[in-house]
Amino acid sequence: MKTRIIHTKIHEDDWFYTLSMAYRYFFIYLFTNARIGHTGIYELTDRIIHQETKASFDFIKKAKEIFEKAKKVLFYKGWVYVVKSSLYGGYSGKQNNVAYEKELT
Repeated sequence: MKTRIIHTKIHEDDWFYTLSMAYRYFFIYLFTNARIGHTGIYELTDRIIHQETKASFDFIKKAKEIFEKAKKVLFYKGWVYVVKSSLYGGYSGKQNNVAYEKELT
């Protein structure tokens, strides 16, 4: 089981502050679910998102549009890239840097 932390500074982020509770939850889900690794790039289909969050497909589509417009999360053919995911939730240090490079390759 992976462990992710959520940095409390996320609540000071102006963009995050403007989101409704549902979009905040969805954003946090994207960088804390079991599939995300050190790079913030991982495979995740809308069907799995729907199963795990119970969000409607319309909500998922709208959330993706909002996050991509803000350049916070990018989506491509069932893949997700949480831009700067380590700023929201993650660890730092030499071992994490090695794991990041390994995962990226």
